[in-house]
Amino acid sequence: MIVSGGDTRLDLDPNTGRNKYHIGFDDYQHLIQRGSCTANSINPDNLRDIELGYENLKFHGFDAMRSTQAERIYRLLGDNYRNDFDLFFAPSGSDLAYVPLLIAQVLYQTQNITSITSCPEELGSGTQLAVSGKYFYSKNQEQKKKEQGSDVFSKLTIKSKTFPARTSSGKIIDQRIALNDTLQKNSGEVKICNLVVGSKSGIEDNLDVIDPKMDRVIWTVDICQLRNPVLLIQKLLDQNCLVLLTGSKFFQAPPFCGVMLIPKPLSRKIAESKTEIDPGFLELFSREDLPYSWSHLRSFFRPFKNKGLLLRWEAAIGEMERFDQIDRKKRNHLIQTWYNFVSKLIAQSPFFEPMPDQEQTNSTIISFRVLFPDGTFLNFNELKELHKACMYRTSPDFEPPYTHFTLGQPVAYSQGAFIRAAIGAYDIRQLLKNPSWQNDQVIFEIIAEEIQKMYHERLSSSIRTGSFGKPPQ
Repeated sequence: MIVSGGDTRLDLDPNTGRNKYHIGFDDYQHLIQRGSCTANSINPDNLRDIELGYENLKFHGFDAMRSTQAERIYRLLGDNYRNDFDLFFAPSGSDLAYVPLLIAQVLYQTQNITSITSCPEELGSGTQLAVSGKYFYSKNQEQKKKEQGSDVFSKLTIKSKTFPARTSSGKIIDQRIALNDTLQKNSGEVKICNLVVGSKSGIEDNLDVIDPKMDRVIWTVDICQLRNPVLLIQKLLDQNCLVLLTGSKFFQAPPFCGVMLIPKPLSRKIAESKTEIDPGFLELFSREDLPYSWSHLRSFFRPFKNKGLLLRWEAAIGEMERFDQIDRKKRNHLIQTWYNFVSKLIAQSPFFEPMPDQEQTNSTIISFRVLFPDGTFLNFNELKELHKACMYRTSPDFEPPYTHFTLGQPVAYSQGAFIRAAIGAYDIRQLLKNPSWQNDQVIFEIIAEEIQKMYHERLSSSIRTGSFGKPPQ
């Protein structure tokens, strides 16, 4: 059930028991998780949440549990904002990227939409396809097969424009001027401006471009990593922005669970609209995903009670509530101490180099490039190989009771790639109980060991094939 109700990213390989991120659910005991920027294994606390949720599902039913989850989310985001947004649930953050297209068609009764996206290479793997109106998966939450990359919509015409996160050297690009120029052009067009706060490497995007008064523009802000204060979410809602959240990154629920916060004024307009929608939307969402107040729109969609999504949200909300009880100064101090320690490890090693502008990103994610002993950087495919080799590696040097670890996936940009170490809410709570950094020291020793092993294997292969001495590709 935990891996049901989603696309192929949730599927477990029958031979390895792991998904496409090399995450399994059998080896969660004594596991050090340093990959909350990608996706998470299960942990003992959220397993208890899921087990209790499963019992509640049997006794109270899906609709009652979904309503209770909504109430808990409202409470977590602040009582003052209890009635100021509606919730649109979805199997993942990538699925949520289709929702602004639905809202644009409903609000403006249009079939022509310009989708503008910042930091596309640092968003979820499927988001780039979703924002342009294409299927990012080969099956939907109801397990219906789809052709990945094909058009979802028969009536909508979507022009897609993207603005990369980084230069070829890896420095973060300030896109405010370029975004503003694009938004000002062709003012009669309906535009969706997709911004991000907390990308794969923790980039905080150019939020001062948001102008709620700009005509025929829908503002969406991806906070799917959910590594930001509640006050920012409230500010964005005040600016009439759609806010995309997931509980399966920082709050470490099993992959994946998404929800969009829709400001109440915007939601009321959608609820009142009688516009016909493109039939493609009916293949993306179920009736239960949409806010209850959208009765007219809900009537078009098939019912589908996604129990897997419901249970994953039980894990996410449970962790949110536990984390919310921790003194903010204590947890922030812990985060900064971890960040400083790992940054020092990276700076002192000949195998690692911090990404440019690392200090401008979120302190719970550390992004770094990796070098072979000859000084050449590992490319994206080599980093994928390194990541796979490190996942669930064991060591007797880990502090008991820990025995093995996970790591964040690599990310590609225009002329390079990097890998990440990240801590989430559960990790922070464990470190607060035992603020020791030995396990992180061991993790980076293991990564360095794997780098040297890969290098010597390539060196041996080059000598055997006669390609020794050729410049690296």
